[in-house]
Amino acid sequence: MSSVPPPALAHAPLAVGTASRDLPERAEREDREHLHLAPGATRSTGAGNRAIVESPDRFRTCFERDLDRIQHSKAFRRLAGKCQVFVAP
Repeated sequence: MSSVPPPALAHAPLAVGTASRDLPERAEREDREHLHLAPGATRSTGAGNRAIVESPDRFRTCFERDLDRIQHSKAFRRLAGKCQVFVAP
C-alpha cells in the first residue's frame, strides 16, 4: 500500500481585503483635479448641461459614469471586433 504525498503549495496564502484603505470620494478627487490639471483643461465639475438631471454619485465623476454607460451599451458591444473597439471581459 503506497501513501500519497500531500499536495504541494505553489504559492503562499494571499491575504485579501485586509487593508483598511478607503476609496476617495468624488468631491475629494474633483478637488485634486483642480490642483493638477492645466488651466485650460476640462474638469468633471460643471462639465456641461445634461438632458436629464442626475444626483451626483458618491464615488464616480460624471465622466466616469458616461464612460461606463458607453462601454456597457449594446451599440458599443456590437462594434467589438469590427473596428478599434476593445472590450475587456
